[in-house]
Amino acid sequence: MSDDVPTPEKDGLKSKPSALTNLAQRSAGLPTEAGPKEEKAEPSPWQHVGLGFQIAGTTLVMGLIGWEMDRLWATGPWCMFGLGMAGAVGSIYLLIKEALRLGK
Repeated sequence: MSDDVPTPEKDGLKSKPSALTNLAQRSAGLPTEAGPKEEKAEPSPWQHVGLGFQIAGTTLVMGLIGWEMDRLWATGPWCMFGLGMAGAVGSIYLLIKEALRLGK
C-alpha cells in the first residue's frame, strides 16, 4: 500500500525546504536554499536608529528588572548593575552581528 503514495522523489521532483528549515538555517548563519539570490538593498537609516533604540531599551528594561529585584531582596545596586550590564553586552553583541550582516 505504501507504493501507491506519491512522493517528490518518485515523481522526479526535488522537494523544497520548508519555511521553518529556512528560518533555522538563517538564524544559525547557514546558507539557505530558498531560491535565487536577492540583490542587496541599501540599508535604511531607520535600521540604524532602531538598533540604537534596541540597545537603550534592552539596557533600561534589564536595569529596571534588576532594580525591582534589588528592592525586593534588599541587595543594593548589584542586581540592577548586573542585569543592566548583561542587557548592554547582549545588545552590543546583536549590534555587531547586525552591522556585519548589513556590511556584507
